[in-house]
Amino acid sequence: MPPPWVTSFHLAREDVAALLKPRDRGIGEDLRWLLAAGLAAGVGLGAIEDEVKLSSLATLAMAAGIVAVVLLAGHGWRRWRLARAAAAWPLPAEIRVEIDHQAISLVEDGRARHVAWETALGVTRDASRVIVWMNPVADSVVLPLAAFEDKADMAAFEAFADARMRDEDEALPPPPEGPLSVEVTLTAEDARRVGAGAGRPLSYLQAMVGATLIGAIGLGGLALLVARGFGVEADMRNPWLWGALVGALAGAALLGHLFDRAQARSWRDWPTTTATLTIDADGLTRAADGVQTRVAWRAIDRVEERTHDLLLRTGAEAYVVPRRCFADEDGFDRFADAARAWRAAAASTAFAPAAGASR
Repeated sequence: MPPPWVTSFHLAREDVAALLKPRDRGIGEDLRWLLAAGLAAGVGLGAIEDEVKLSSLATLAMAAGIVAVVLLAGHGWRRWRLARAAAAWPLPAEIRVEIDHQAISLVEDGRARHVAWETALGVTRDASRVIVWMNPVADSVVLPLAAFEDKADMAAFEAFADARMRDEDEALPPPPEGPLSVEVTLTAEDARRVGAGAGRPLSYLQAMVGATLIGAIGLGGLALLVARGFGVEADMRNPWLWGALVGALAGAALLGHLFDRAQARSWRDWPTTTATLTIDADGLTRAADGVQTRVAWRAIDRVEERTHDLLLRTGAEAYVVPRRCFADEDGFDRFADAARAWRAAAASTAFAPAAGASR
């Protein structure tokens, strides 16, 4: 199955479920449900032993039963959410895909999108489909068995995709003779989209607050469980204990709500900016408000093509070029190819010995 390769197919709900399932980690791997199980065991035992005196062995058996019930309920909740998300996922009536060495191009009910190989995170295959994983997951490409001639053809595509993602010596077209420029207008929606594709780390304050709440709830439930297991007296009817539990849960919910509102406000207040980006053999130039910023190609770590944007990354920062800023797809592809070619040329000569230098 040598590229270019063109086919059409339909997606089923089972394909969407396979795409969403990696979000649904095993219930035992989710810290939140483990904390909930420990807390429920401690509180449940306290409430039961206020009415019935249990032996240490019966106490531990009761705790294990409560933990099992909570984890089983969590597993059922996850399965229900997965089925609901798969049922709500919009399925295109028809998908046409064209695959070559540069990218995967899809037309889904008339809507075109392009997935560059360099932005793919990985490829997996099961008995019914191949998935090319992207970040965010919604941009991933699902190719069901019906898109291939047979399972051998599907396996050959997986091998091709894996080799293509590992290929760092991609044959690039020659760069243009002169510089290329584009006027870029970045809006709050552009910033939100780029931020969603690259996880944003928690601040120090957020991490400390989260650790405090998790520690208080988890260790509090564990301490009560251990106390009951060893017969230490404690009265669950004591109002301060219930007050502490309600306060911790309410505090966590309030902090989450405030954080969500602050994030929404920050996106709403994001200023629209306009700049001219010019690339040539020496690097990138950004001109905005009478100020020019020059970045050499050796300072650009990666040229990353996404569904809606081209990102020229310099460490943790990135110069964003939305696809909509070009008159057509050819203009975007020409700009992206030139950036990759010039960066590759700069990288190949960065450490070349000077003429006449001894080795």
